[in-house]
Amino acid sequence: MHKNTIFISVTAMVVLLLAGCRAGGDFTGREYMPDMAHSVAYESYSPSRPVMVDGQLVNLFADGKSAREPVKGTIPRGYMPYHYEDTPEGYEAAGAELVNPYNKVHAEVIEKGKALYNINCAICHGEKGDAKGYIVTNGKFPAPPPSYFEDRILVLSEGKMFHSVQHGKNLMGSYAGQLNKDERWKVISYIKQLQAAHILANDSLAVQSKASVEDILAAITGQNKFYTKGMSFPKVSVSMGTTEAAEDLPVTFVESAIDKIVAEAKDLKAGEVVQLSNVFYSTGKFNLRPESDMELGKLVTLLNSKPALKIEIDGHTDNQGDAAQNLALSTERAKAVYDYLVSKGIDKNRLAFKGFGSTKPAARNTTEEGRAKNRRTEFRVL
Repeated sequence: MHKNTIFISVTAMVVLLLAGCRAGGDFTGREYMPDMAHSVAYESYSPSRPVMVDGQLVNLFADGKSAREPVKGTIPRGYMPYHYEDTPEGYEAAGAELVNPYNKVHAEVIEKGKALYNINCAICHGEKGDAKGYIVTNGKFPAPPPSYFEDRILVLSEGKMFHSVQHGKNLMGSYAGQLNKDERWKVISYIKQLQAAHILANDSLAVQSKASVEDILAAITGQNKFYTKGMSFPKVSVSMGTTEAAEDLPVTFVESAIDKIVAEAKDLKAGEVVQLSNVFYSTGKFNLRPESDMELGKLVTLLNSKPALKIEIDGHTDNQGDAAQNLALSTERAKAVYDYLVSKGIDKNRLAFKGFGSTKPAARNTTEEGRAKNRRTEFRVL
């Protein structure tokens, strides 16, 4: 009796195995939980399987697809257009123009931003924002992402951060499908909170100025212009922790003359002079401040769009101090811009530089306002 039971069981198993091997076409064979391996769902707009209607096989729709395409010109419910293209120009424009709508109610969105950050970002960037996420520490990531506490990331505008989430940046793909517009801004608010706390804990100048986290947030999110309007403690430096940078005053961005040239598709003639109003240097020195990148990036784009254009970078100062030193300073500042352009691939044969010191004032040197106008960098078309 026992042998018969074993024989019957083995026979049944063989029969079931053979039945499962007859899979083919639309028949998946005999499987355990077949829907887990072979979905019966339709993919949107994929060819549909004919269905039986009144004894005849017909397609679901006349075009043979499994779903009807939306009416031309319609958009998905809740869709919000994004007008900045995935280009260097779009990146810069987003950085200059986009403003986080949650800056004024920052504290109210931090917990939501933290939750979204931990779900979508922490695996690479780390829960603390130090670029030590799981796939970095386990060696699976080909190149670690930058820490949010690097100098260049600390001064990165929220608009550029939003643009990077929208389109992707370097090895990071787009997260537009994972995070809607509001969620992206909340995540960015949380990242700025991490940065502010890091500055307060690690920058001696922030401690000396008795700044609060709220003060630092006001500086790094104020008006979305890097470390500019809204800065409540000028002594916290752009480069975080250098005494020299701490002496620099907050900068003020103005309308760029290059934007006007591009918007009007203007042809530049020999001898024409264009002021680079948003180029900034450390006080009394010739090294370019990080805030100059946006204006100089526009100049690089302009030069690339006009291959025949040749220019001379001209530096000017006010009349305060020694005239010879002012001449040397203006020359070094012009050369700093020249070197920047060369580093971005602009041919040296298209460039020249010259310092004029205080010999060509644009305004009277009798007032601070006039002296400020005289401290300028320009380019002249050759």
